[in-house]
Amino acid sequence: MIFGVFKMAILDFLQAVDNLKWVLRVGWLLRGIPSATAENVAAHSHSVTVIAYLLAKLDGGEVDLEKIFLMSLFHDLPESRLGDIPRDPTEELQEFYDVKRRAENQVMTSLIGELPQKLRIPLQEAWEGYQGQSSREALIVEAADRFANALHALQLVQAGRSPKSLFMDFMGPAEKAVSVLKIPAADKLMKNMRRAIGL
Repeated sequence: MIFGVFKMAILDFLQAVDNLKWVLRVGWLLRGIPSATAENVAAHSHSVTVIAYLLAKLDGGEVDLEKIFLMSLFHDLPESRLGDIPRDPTEELQEFYDVKRRAENQVMTSLIGELPQKLRIPLQEAWEGYQGQSSREALIVEAADRFANALHALQLVQAGRSPKSLFMDFMGPAEKAVSVLKIPAADKLMKNMRRAIGL
């Protein structure tokens, strides 16, 4: 009976992961990118994971790659149930984003709560670590998240689907997050992105 519960929990978890393919990233839609070409959350999570891996290797320090992979792959998993709610820096929305964070925590607890311990504990630690933003791994994934946004905006501009202003919306936050890491090669990548768009 317990094994059957575990099997259902794993299936529910995998269905939530797969559902990310259908969740569009609302930030692009709000900026006029048509839904047919807008990025989905699964594609974004893939990009974040690849970028986080590269940043970790460029870092040269001792970081836990498994934590980085888990954080980057699953940092947006609650969106499979809640949908994508884009970030907004305005202070008047802080209370709303506090509610959003609590909802995400509840959804994540629901998604992983019935998993076998050997699956649940690493996912829970990775989720809490990313939310806390206090480890080197979490900072790398946060930088990768911002970097992925800027990279996607660059591609949209280069494809003629958006003006350069879209790229600039995402470039500043990406540069700030990457600069925190103090990885010279990563800073150079950011400069190359600017050059690629003629800035």
